[in-house]
Amino acid sequence: MPWGNDPIRIGCMPVFHSTPWHDITLLDIVQSHLSELDSREYLYIPFDWINQSINQDSVSNPDYRVHFAQRCDYDMLILAYTDSLKPNKINVTFDVYDFHASKRSVYHVEKLLPFIHVDSTLNNTIQTLFQEMGISSLPVAQFSKPKSTDYTKGRYSQLTGDLESAINIFDRAFQKDASDADVRLALCQSLIEGTIEKDDPTNPYNPAFIRSRTLLSALSDSGEHTYPIHQLLALVDVYQEHWNAVENHLRAIWPDEDKNEDPDLLFLLSRLNTARQKTFGYRSKKAILKRIIALNPAHQKAWLDLAQYYFYHNQMKRSENTYLEMLRIHPHCLSAWMGLGKLYLVQDRFGAMIALYEKIVKRWPDSSDVIYNLGLAYHYQDDTQNAVRFFQRAIEIDNHAYSHYFLGIIALNKNQQTEALTHFRQCLISHPQKDDPYVVMSRQEIQKLVASE
Repeated sequence: MPWGNDPIRIGCMPVFHSTPWHDITLLDIVQSHLSELDSREYLYIPFDWINQSINQDSVSNPDYRVHFAQRCDYDMLILAYTDSLKPNKINVTFDVYDFHASKRSVYHVEKLLPFIHVDSTLNNTIQTLFQEMGISSLPVAQFSKPKSTDYTKGRYSQLTGDLESAINIFDRAFQKDASDADVRLALCQSLIEGTIEKDDPTNPYNPAFIRSRTLLSALSDSGEHTYPIHQLLALVDVYQEHWNAVENHLRAIWPDEDKNEDPDLLFLLSRLNTARQKTFGYRSKKAILKRIIALNPAHQKAWLDLAQYYFYHNQMKRSENTYLEMLRIHPHCLSAWMGLGKLYLVQDRFGAMIALYEKIVKRWPDSSDVIYNLGLAYHYQDDTQNAVRFFQRAIEIDNHAYSHYFLGIIALNKNQQTEALTHFRQCLISHPQKDDPYVVMSRQEIQKLVASE
C-alpha cells in the first residue's frame, strides 16, 4: 500500500551490457506490466521520463542507476538486464530495490532466443517479483507485437544520446517497412530531438521538422497512435511558436479529467501563456512547473524554467534554492551551474561567483563559457591579472567573443588603444549576431577609437 496519501513511486531502468538491444526489449516488457498498475496506489515512472537527465557515461553502472533513482525519490526500482550465455540463450536478471524497507532481491531466468514479448516463463517471473515487492493489484500482462532488432538497436542509440545513429537506424528500418508505426514514431522523435539539439528549431523551413510533419500526418490518417502524434507535433509547434496549433494538439489528447499527469505534456502546456493555461485548469506557469517536478524530479527543463521564473520575478532566494536542489539531483547539468553563477553576478556576490566557477572549471575545463564567466567574476572584483588570464584562456579555446570585448575594455582602461581596437574587431568577427549587445558595444567602441585617430 502507499506510504501516507502519496502513491508509491516505481520504475524500471535498463543496465546496458553486451546485448543492449535485448535490454531494450526487456525494459519494454517490464514497463508494459508497470503501466497497468492502479494509478491511485502507484506512480509508474517510465524510463523516458528520466533518461534525459542520466549521465550517459554511466549507463552500464548499476550503482549509478540505484543512486540516481534515490535522488529522484523512487520508492521501488527494478533494474533489468541481460547477459549472453550461449548463441541461442540469454540470462535475464531483475535486481529489485525497495528503498523504504532497505530490501534488495535478485531474480534470474534463462531465455531462449529470439527474445520476444509473449513468453509465459518470463511473465511468471515478473508476476513473482511483483508479489515479492508487495504489489497488491497485479496487472494483467499486455503483450504487444514484438519489436524488430532494428527498432531496439535504434532505441538504444536514442536512449544513450546518439541521435545521429538513431536516425540512421530508424531510417533504414523505415525504408524496409514503412508500415511499422513504432519505427515511424521513433524516427520522427529522433529527427525532432536532433534538430532541437543541433540546428535552428525556429526555422520554418527546417527539413527535419518538415519531414516529421509529413510522416506523422500520414500516420494520423490511420486513426491510431493519436497521443504520440499530437505530442510530437505540439513539440515542433512550440519551437516554431505556433501557439494556436500547440493548444489544439494538447486539447486533442487532454484527458477528460481536469488535470493531466504526463510531465512532458505538462511541460508543453507551460510554454503557453497564462490565459491559455487557465483553460486547462492551471493558474500559472509556476504551478505547472512545480507539478512536473513533483511527478518527475528528473525533469531538467522544468527545474531550469522554475529557477528562471523565480529569477525574473525577483525572487532570488527561491531561485537560488531551486538551482541548489536541482544540482543535488542533477550535478552534471552545466546550465544549472551557469544559472546559479548568473544569479550571483546580478546580486554582486562576486566572491561566491568565483568560488562557484572555480569548482565548475574543474569539471568542464574546456568550456570557454565557463572560463569566460570565471574571468568576468575576477573582472568585477577588480582582479585584472586573473581576469585577463581567464579571458585569454577562453579565447585560446574558441576565439570567445565576449572575452575579446572585456579584454578590449581592460586595454582601453590602460590606454592601450591599438590592442583594444584589435579585441573589439575580433568580437565582431567571432560573433555571428550583429544585434548582440556586446557586438553592438564593440562596434561603438571601434567607431570612437577610429574617430579619435
